[in-house]
Amino acid sequence: MNGGVDTINPTKPKVWFRFNSSGRIRTVNIDKYTLATKLQIPLRDLRVLDPAFPTPYPSAIFIRDHSIILNFEHIKLIACADQVWMIETTKTGHYPDEARTSLESLKKALSVALNVHVNDDGQGLDNKDQGAMFRELSEKISTEFQDKELTPEIALSQLLSIDLNLPYELRAVEAALHEFTR
Repeated sequence: MNGGVDTINPTKPKVWFRFNSSGRIRTVNIDKYTLATKLQIPLRDLRVLDPAFPTPYPSAIFIRDHSIILNFEHIKLIACADQVWMIETTKTGHYPDEARTSLESLKKALSVALNVHVNDDGQGLDNKDQGAMFRELSEKISTEFQDKELTPEIALSQLLSIDLNLPYELRAVEAALHEFTR
């Protein structure tokens, strides 16, 4: 504290949600320098995602060599080929209470959408019996995540709202866009 005013520490670790290639979520405290190095992205992109720094535009999509960076008001994430990083913005006090519900919904959507894997032939999901396949997949995901709030019905709804034939990072982008425009 400096004269009763908090100083912003850009090197202070922030809370991020990291989704692995199977859609499993883990909470990670990491500073922006370490994250920028790990993901091979410019530091200026992380500054855009930092809720403590105002930006001249509330929404933006940045395409980089190894990632897609989304800044949608309270939804701020980095989608890579095999992982997704989403910053925890609800504890900053900069966003309304609806942001917490939206982020929780997005975490579930990402867990579902990122859990789908392409077939061995690399052609994505087959079209044999998609209804049965979606029901089976939603049951598997809700059981696998052992989340009382992630019911098979919610998982099925998330599966139906996203093109599951897309690459990993584009499924993450689509889930974020879907949640942002709800």
